[in-house]
Amino acid sequence: MAEVLNRIFILFTKEELDKMKEGKLVSHFDEETGKQTVFMTEEGYKEMNDWWNELFIMSLKAKHRSEGTIREYTKAIENCMAYVNKPEAEIKPIDLELWQSSMSNLSSASVAQRTSAVREYFKFLYRNEFIARNPAEMLEAPATKAPISKENKVLFFKDSGTSPATILRANPSTIAVLP
Repeated sequence: MAEVLNRIFILFTKEELDKMKEGKLVSHFDEETGKQTVFMTEEGYKEMNDWWNELFIMSLKAKHRSEGTIREYTKAIENCMAYVNKPEAEIKPIDLELWQSSMSNLSSASVAQRTSAVREYFKFLYRNEFIARNPAEMLEAPATKAPISKENKVLFFKDSGTSPATILRANPSTIAVLP
């Protein structure tokens, strides 16, 4: 299990931040508890978030994901974040489950793909200690049906070289008959 971060991110307006700067408190490390509190503006948070997203895309490229996959993952994450409308560090599992349920008009395969993208994103953030816990860790994708082959192939005993009588008399360990 990864070490829990000792950082808290709180969003303030520019005016509130200016007031804090007057008191020289922008970041505070509490030696007694070992926790650091970072105060930043909404613009600062957006810049940090853009940086996280760039790093995530770089990690996908390092895993040789296709441009199409990266594009779809990016759209899925943007959709999720717009729906939840909270900083990543404040997102709870229920927020992601509600986002998932909002996609009831999509096929289960589409929901599964988007869920996979969001799970991978939060796994990346957690693994790199940008967030203290992974809210998507237990998020399950809906079941999808495996494609069914439309081709049926039947081999007759002439093709396999084994007669039905031989197959009937065979021991169970010798039944595997290959053409």
